[in-house]
Amino acid sequence: MRIASLALLRVLVLFDPALRSESFTVRTSIRKPLYVSSLSSHSDADTADNPPSPSLTLFNSLSLRKEPFTPLSPPGVSLYTCGPTVYDHAHVGNFRAFLTYDILKRTLRYFRYDVKHVCNLTDVDDKIIARCARENVSLKALTSKYEGYFMEDLELLNVQKACVYPRATEHIGEMVEMIKQLEERGLAYRSDEGSWYFNVGAKEGYGQQLVCLEWDGMKSGASG
Repeated sequence: MRIASLALLRVLVLFDPALRSESFTVRTSIRKPLYVSSLSSHSDADTADNPPSPSLTLFNSLSLRKEPFTPLSPPGVSLYTCGPTVYDHAHVGNFRAFLTYDILKRTLRYFRYDVKHVCNLTDVDDKIIARCARENVSLKALTSKYEGYFMEDLELLNVQKACVYPRATEHIGEMVEMIKQLEERGLAYRSDEGSWYFNVGAKEGYGQQLVCLEWDGMKSGASG
């Protein structure tokens, strides 16, 4: 059933009209979230001896304009995407996002860009710790199991895998140092339960450029 559902998902995503509009966000080497907008077409006259020049236009969600895509270090493009939290099977909604990344990456490679794709794996959080306690298994045993299922599902969907899959547990030291630096600048605070949060109220202009957050609905120390 899982295989059939994933196969159907790939068909639905590939033919979804939303994917042909300004509908999804990625982070590229232009250092701004971008929305795929339009691609140039190649004429029948293009041949191997006269290859078409790469031409890609993206919608910049910061400037709110369509702009030619220009990498910082052509032909290299850095692509960072959010990966799964590996405490359970990824569901259909999760894989729509991963297929979206795949379509963008294939498009960039079609235009002859050298894409370095990094996709993180969240292998420690409250849900993972709770499930480990409930099932009496180690964190490594649980996350390795579902990480393996995730990789299998990517293959079933014919998704081109990322170049690197850094795990959260491999970078705890860097996270701690970053939180300390943010705290020193007044940009992080510790909740009563011991969790650390970004102090959005102390960051001028936070949530007002790329997204329009409703401040009245935000609560200090709230967890999703």
